[in-house]
Amino acid sequence: MDNLVDHIPPHAILSVLVVDLGDLTCIEASASDFCAEGCKVTSNKIAKINDLIGLRVTGLEKMIKGRVVTSSEDWAEIKFEFKNTEVRERRRERRRQVRIPVTVSNRARSISLECLIVDASPSGCRLKGADLHYLPDEVSLKIVGLDLPVKGQIVWRKSHFAGVRMLWQFSSSAEVAKKSVVQGNGGLGSPNLPKG
Repeated sequence: MDNLVDHIPPHAILSVLVVDLGDLTCIEASASDFCAEGCKVTSNKIAKINDLIGLRVTGLEKMIKGRVVTSSEDWAEIKFEFKNTEVRERRRERRRQVRIPVTVSNRARSISLECLIVDASPSGCRLKGADLHYLPDEVSLKIVGLDLPVKGQIVWRKSHFAGVRMLWQFSSSAEVAKKSVVQGNGGLGSPNLPKG
């Protein structure tokens, strides 16, 4: 992470997408105060975010996993979590009822179905849709509001429902360290510098 932090101007503000891994809510936000341990995100919708998040930064192929450590109505302090980057299934995870449109396809994208995510947790979700039996076990989910697909594995099917284990892929500290926000093409994008 040192290379990333070294290339962010002290007062830089970056546009990011915050993904609540508990209920798959996506919120556009501004990120600032980057350091090796985390950053601060600001949005008038940040109070809707639960504790475990993915931070989508332009230029990185994967999200950065993080945890909300302090928050208010319009900002949250995020601590990056680079260790144990795979969310593991825990039966005690709280499932949240949601209604999120999603396109589910096989990895080759030759089969594609429009479905609805009806409940979610950091490790999985429940899909509702017709013809789910046509999908293989290994799927890709294109969630509304998130610009990259999430890999998943169907673990059960029943009538018009299917349970999917989310195979989140998060950036490692080494992958993040290779990027620089002040690079031209191929970097993490240009920072938005505050006026005044």
